[in-house]
Amino acid sequence: MPDYRVLIAANIVKNFGEKRALDGVSLELPRGQVVGLLGPNGAGKTTLIKIILGLLLADAGRVYLRTQNGEAPVAPGRIGVVMEGSRNYYANIPVITNAVYFAALKGVAAREAAERFRRWALRFGLEEEVLEQPLATFSRGMQQKAALAISLLHDPDFVILDEPTLGLDPESRLELEKIIHGLAEEGKGTLIASHDLGFIQRTADRVVFIRAGKVILDDATAQLIRRYEKPWYLVRTASDLQEMPPGWRESGQWRQRDERTLLFTGGWQELRQYICAEPELEVVAVQKETASLEDIFMEIQEEAGNVDAP
Repeated sequence: MPDYRVLIAANIVKNFGEKRALDGVSLELPRGQVVGLLGPNGAGKTTLIKIILGLLLADAGRVYLRTQNGEAPVAPGRIGVVMEGSRNYYANIPVITNAVYFAALKGVAAREAAERFRRWALRFGLEEEVLEQPLATFSRGMQQKAALAISLLHDPDFVILDEPTLGLDPESRLELEKIIHGLAEEGKGTLIASHDLGFIQRTADRVVFIRAGKVILDDATAQLIRRYEKPWYLVRTASDLQEMPPGWRESGQWRQRDERTLLFTGGWQELRQYICAEPELEVVAVQKETASLEDIFMEIQEEAGNVDAP
């Protein structure tokens, strides 16, 4: 078996009629690294994933594997995938039957597949008694756990997860974080497309931002956070704020996070001056905060002229 080192999508272009969904997108997924694929709705994330998996054909560009001995075509059997929604299984047959069937397509014997699935299912909190039940009877979170377990049964070199935290409870999200870190330690490459930016910040070694079908940023997560690090302050008000004071809004240093929370980028003395200049505005708390991936996402979107929420 070839020693697959890196999964590469190079200069991918995809059009749907007159709409260009991907415009020269390139992405590399090395083994042993977790990459977060970020962008607003409609940016092209799922389209890129489908092209990598061979579910869509690119109009230009190519997807291939880099090995120790050169390039090789993508081997689907070496990729594990969980797509968003219920497209990962047959809903009306038992979950363990799903597991054995999909593992068999990747060359795993039935008995071995069942044993592996039981181990993964237990890690995700799926008890033995539910494994004979149809997936249609599962909650959304349980279906997601089953799909995640099935994606790992054939011991893939690369794992692609599209919105993997949808429907997961906090305990299962924490377990998924541990599993993703473990996959990296085992030398697997993991690509995660998600709007859950806190999850991406805790798991991804590198993040790739896509906007309007183009990569606008590709950087190590820790380095990106350091680069955007600023003296952020959260300012909380006693009551809902319909709009910011004009002087605050026009300064460009303020952003409204929710009805009672404002974010200020600047120094402490300057912040005090703003607050003192608005005595009728009751401020109940001020908290210094380091930049998060969500803050960076919003700033990058604003720099690019698009303020869609993630």
